Amino acid sequence: MKLLNAQIDETQRQLLQALWEKGPAMPLELAVRTFMLPDEIQQPLQELEKAGLVERHAFKGGEMLVLTKLGQEIVRS
Repeated sequence: MKLLNAQIDETQRQLLQALWEKGPAMPLELAVRTFMLPDEIQQPLQELEKAGLVERHAFKGGEMLVLTKLGQEIVRS
């Protein structure tokens, strides 16, 4: 777990923290929460998804980003 935590960059850490503090969000909402542009968070989010820290849940109006249990553990550590 510490190794994975050490591999998370500052942008990814901000995204995880925003999801932890305010809950699930649409990508645009998450960009606003972190004072970034949607394009700036796209790649970091994909990497967080590949690492199993964030999941996308589709719904009729778009998609929602949610922390996984592992993502929650990383934020708390």
